[in-house]
Amino acid sequence: MLSLVLFIGFVLNYTTQELPKTNVTQLDTSNVTYCELRDCEEIQGLVLENGDIAQEEVVETKNGVLLTLEFRNSGMLQGERELWLRVISAEGKILEMASVEISLSLRTKTVAEFELVSNLDQIRAGKLLLGY
Repeated sequence: MLSLVLFIGFVLNYTTQELPKTNVTQLDTSNVTYCELRDCEEIQGLVLENGDIAQEEVVETKNGVLLTLEFRNSGMLQGERELWLRVISAEGKILEMASVEISLSLRTKTVAEFELVSNLDQIRAGKLLLGY
């Protein structure tokens, strides 16, 4: 009887936790979609939680400027994924581009940290585009 209960528990856990997991699709470098950071809500199963305030929250470090993006994994994705960031000046010129690889897990919050070399004021005044 105990083994039957354990087996049913295993089956329930497998069908509710393991089956819904999805391996993340990789960035297609020939077909990158960009969205303005303030307007990005959900990108392929990842909900950007701080997109509306991330540009104001950039911080200066000894190596430049750090932009931190926080994601909620609503699509139950797992694996590695590359994200791109394009920094556009207020005049419309590309200041820089950066990329970062994120690890998607169901147990931890997903954080992407972009190290930028542009001036802090330029980043805050410009437009940030997230590529996925």
